[in-house]
Amino acid sequence: RSIIISSLFISYFSPFSGSYRKDAQSSIMDLCRKYNIPFSRNYSLDTIMSDPVEIRQWTMKGLPNDAVSIENAIMFNINQKYPLFIDPQLQGTQWLKNMYKGKLIIYKADCKEENLKAQFEGIGNDLIQGNLYVLENVGETLDTVYSPIVNQSTFTDDSGLLKIRFNGNDKEFSPSFKMFFTTKLANPHYPPEFYIKLNIINFTVTQSGLIEQLLSEVFKCERREKYEQRDKIIADMGRMNDQLAEFSKDILKKLAEIPQDKILDAVELIETLEEEQVVSNEVNINMKNNIEIEKETNALRNEYVPVAQRGSILFFVVADMCRSRSEERRVGKECRS
Repeated sequence: RSIIISSLFISYFSPFSGSYRKDAQSSIMDLCRKYNIPFSRNYSLDTIMSDPVEIRQWTMKGLPNDAVSIENAIMFNINQKYPLFIDPQLQGTQWLKNMYKGKLIIYKADCKEENLKAQFEGIGNDLIQGNLYVLENVGETLDTVYSPIVNQSTFTDDSGLLKIRFNGNDKEFSPSFKMFFTTKLANPHYPPEFYIKLNIINFTVTQSGLIEQLLSEVFKCERREKYEQRDKIIADMGRMNDQLAEFSKDILKKLAEIPQDKILDAVELIETLEEEQVVSNEVNINMKNNIEIEKETNALRNEYVPVAQRGSILFFVVADMCRSRSEERRVGKECRS
């Protein structure tokens, strides 16, 4: 159920703003009703393709706690194409750096000509070693040297080695290699092939998105005990889910080792199954508690909506004033010249 909507969402919605995504999702739901395609009436991407534990881990790494940012994280996590973040406020870029802290190598798309050779050599080594790297400050075009990487055009040579052609040379290619792109441009105009080859994700902050982010921060400051209570339950659920995963591995291992005619006499296996059942029951109880706390939290959060709205308006007024000032200076220089 709802997987068709999720598939369309992940495949096509990532370049668009939150309001456009809502309108498109509503249109798809209307079509599903028209053709009797089953889907969840309370559909949301985060409930189908993620869980509270995973979302908590992302927000702890600096992901803004609003619906659009969480959708972006899901689409980043699932889509196999290399991502390009449209990120003028650098929120997505900072989250990416926190997610891969100590592992991410940073390059600049707008680096000086004299530094390009060293940068290309570094990327060539990353391909071999399977490093993760981000290319920042991408413009509306991309150097053709990156095309084989963007296209993921790998091939196997006569010796059986996986390779890719980069900067005129065939380089060994490690499957663990990953590449990320980011741009500070607020409204870039990319050619159609960019959208086919890259997973373009729009992290641009909108007024409604900023309201959600500020609402979360205000609630955390004003009602910290309720915030921490919900956070603790989610953390416990994460710990218990890890335990369940370990139990599953242990059970499968023991089932493989024990002869079929002696399964009923396997005391260790029976004890492990009982422990798993206890933890599973605790997870279910925590999930019910989390639903109740979520309802209370949402009711309390609504009290602070006016504060978040004013903060969002103030931010965009100041941002517009800065843009107006820059435009005045530009026009003034043109007039003087």
